[in-house]
Amino acid sequence: MPAVATAILIAASVFASAYAQNWPSRTVRIIVPFGPGGGTDTIARVVADKLQDSIGQTFIVENRPGATSNVGASIVAKAPADGYTLLLITSSVSINQAMPGKKPFDTIRDFEPVVRIGSSAVMIGGNAEFPVASIPQLVAYAKAHPGKISYAVCAIGGPQHMAGELLKMMAGIDIVHVAYKGCAQAVPDVLSGQVPVTISTVGNLAPHIKAGKMKAYAVTAARRSSFAPDVPTVAESGFADFDIDVWFGMLAPAGTPKEIVARLNAETNRILDRAEVRDKMASQNFEVIGGSSEAFGEVIRKEISRYSRIIQAAGIRSE
Repeated sequence: MPAVATAILIAASVFASAYAQNWPSRTVRIIVPFGPGGGTDTIARVVADKLQDSIGQTFIVENRPGATSNVGASIVAKAPADGYTLLLITSSVSINQAMPGKKPFDTIRDFEPVVRIGSSAVMIGGNAEFPVASIPQLVAYAKAHPGKISYAVCAIGGPQHMAGELLKMMAGIDIVHVAYKGCAQAVPDVLSGQVPVTISTVGNLAPHIKAGKMKAYAVTAARRSSFAPDVPTVAESGFADFDIDVWFGMLAPAGTPKEIVARLNAETNRILDRAEVRDKMASQNFEVIGGSSEAFGEVIRKEISRYSRIIQAAGIRSE
């Protein structure tokens, strides 16, 4: 390498390191691409408050909903890579990347993974009167009544929808997807028996299961949920490698200095170890994850590949 080019690279590295050491010197924005009051917003505000305490600089949360999280995510993708604009997003960012058609950003190219904060377990269940109590029973019933069983999800193209389509593919069954404009509409129809089966988060279904109005068949993640430890996974129920959940994580614009990413990762992991943070997340039925930025990036890459296969096979289109 020519001496001039080497000198430029060294100077740039020194400048980036010095810049990162002085970060943050002003307010940091955490963009939430959903409306206020939801689970992602709750997590973002807890993390922002604790980062502000531990780092000693103001962290604010801005809600920028729209286009299944693409509006807020686009703001961060196009923001300067200086550590002052962050994204707190769900696994929707993987699904959106896997959807066909033109996209406002590339999830792998335009973002730097910081930390996977937590997850919300997804559960397959059904009306208490429906003659099914497990995944093997559901599969057997569906094979005996092809095209006659419907399952409700809160929206088209979410992880819950992906879980339903993946089960159809792996089990070779024909069940009908019914999408609603939110869980507030989906759950009552399952309780009434209009739609016998649903796929939703543990938090949405647990109260009705406890009341005896629904039955839990399985959770869709690779491991059981601490909020429903007696409920098996789909993988345990006969479908190895079945693994879909709803995670919450922090991303930064691509090119953000690695020192800033490392500090955010370390500080957030320390925050997640605090009892009051774990208690707050548990109150929302969220599991704490944490871990390295590299591991988080690998999760996203694997998800995009998995969701691409499901979307193509099922012919799913975004709303």
